[in-house]
Amino acid sequence: MKRSKFSLSHYRLTTLDMGRLIPLTWFEALPGDSVQHATSCLIRATPLLAPVMHPVRVRIHHFYVPNRLMWEDWEDFITGGDDGAQKPETPYLSLSEVIEGSLHDQMGVPVGDYTSNPLEVSALPYRAYNMIYNEHYRDQDLIDELEIGKESGEDLETTTDIKHVSWEKDYFTTARPWEQKGNQVTIPIGESANVVGDGAPTFREAGGGGSLLGLNHNAGDANVNWGQNGSASGRAEWNDPNLLADLSTATGITVNDLRLALSIQRYQEARAKFGSRYVEYLRHLGIRASDQRLMNPEYLGGGRQTIQFSEIIQTAPDPLEQGTEVGTLRGHGIAAMRTNRYRRFFEEHGVVMTFMSVIPKTVYTSSLHKKWSRQIKEDYFQKELQFIGEQEVHNREIQANHTEPGGVFGYQQRYDEYRTIPSSVAGEFNSIQDHWHYARQFSGDVALNQSFVESVPTKRPNASQETDVLYIMANHSIQARRQLAKYPKPRTF
Repeated sequence: MKRSKFSLSHYRLTTLDMGRLIPLTWFEALPGDSVQHATSCLIRATPLLAPVMHPVRVRIHHFYVPNRLMWEDWEDFITGGDDGAQKPETPYLSLSEVIEGSLHDQMGVPVGDYTSNPLEVSALPYRAYNMIYNEHYRDQDLIDELEIGKESGEDLETTTDIKHVSWEKDYFTTARPWEQKGNQVTIPIGESANVVGDGAPTFREAGGGGSLLGLNHNAGDANVNWGQNGSASGRAEWNDPNLLADLSTATGITVNDLRLALSIQRYQEARAKFGSRYVEYLRHLGIRASDQRLMNPEYLGGGRQTIQFSEIIQTAPDPLEQGTEVGTLRGHGIAAMRTNRYRRFFEEHGVVMTFMSVIPKTVYTSSLHKKWSRQIKEDYFQKELQFIGEQEVHNREIQANHTEPGGVFGYQQRYDEYRTIPSSVAGEFNSIQDHWHYARQFSGDVALNQSFVESVPTKRPNASQETDVLYIMANHSIQARRQLAKYPKPRTF
């Protein structure tokens, strides 16, 4: 079939906060489409209290999700089913209000109050958003998977909140809450062993009390009583059975049993390290299976850039505001970027969605490197010990003033503190000058959980704490060849 070329290029102007997963645009892909797509962006930061000295990175990613993965009745809907008469109801959301800055707004639904006449919109782009988040942005060990509806009709299951991306991977954010996935692997020691006595057993009154001494038997009583008072009633329990297992007679384990236990341990450690998604399992085997083959949202391409911060020197004081002397440094930030251009032939109906996320580099204000706490020779690198399994990351390493400094924060690869050094701050950047950076500060005891790995950066450097901190102008350059007439002329045959 003849195809025509169309320009789907357009602009999107929006504002956003750092750490949020924002859809910059989305469009429908048709079977037979050939698309070339790149996104250019101009990013400006809102007024800053100082010229920030902190790396902040902008990321743009493009994804494609087939409709059949988001709607279980899609094939019956588009073909009419086996009898040609199937008419599943299109999945939709019923909106009574669209708030400024919400996911609906960022998706392109006009802001407004629709209480009197609820607005019905397609649920497919929201399902695509959640599927992409689940598979490409969510920490599967610490964050629950989002619910996604797959049925026809009104969708009451799919969530419609803007999600947060995770902080970049570092020594702390890649720590896991366990040494391996699954239960601890135990080594069998056999099936049975003889139990022998090691002295006379003793008993005590049930629920506590002292030992019961000897036996007592009253004439005419069929029962034997414990203790000195034969006429008293009660219950006895073991005090010291004086029994032991004679392991010299125990059955042993085979070498294959030991091999199996060690192999299962290695398998579970790999699942904790590399992940439990099927695509991650295959990647661990050295296979890079395509997202399309695994029926996952497909990554198409993207790019990233670092925001440049520079100073604005105050040239006139404000007599009504302290700290506004001539020469006071204020700041502004700006970045320009363009993603790689992807080229893709689409074989079926689907949704193409472009995301932007902005996150500062992880810098910590209260971390204490493990090198400060070594006490025994095994705390130092020993060649013979580097393959014995994961090691603890202690609470003091992420937060020196933790109420349980020796407690376990998580688990990391053995001797990983020799492979990386977390970024940190010092001097007045810890206190009165902390508006010069986005380093992470913890007000209470920190734990390895969803709130720790999700990126919700501070707004300390920004003059306004109540508004979005970035202004975005995105230009989507999209060229598509489609099985669609360039100029549809009415005709009879």
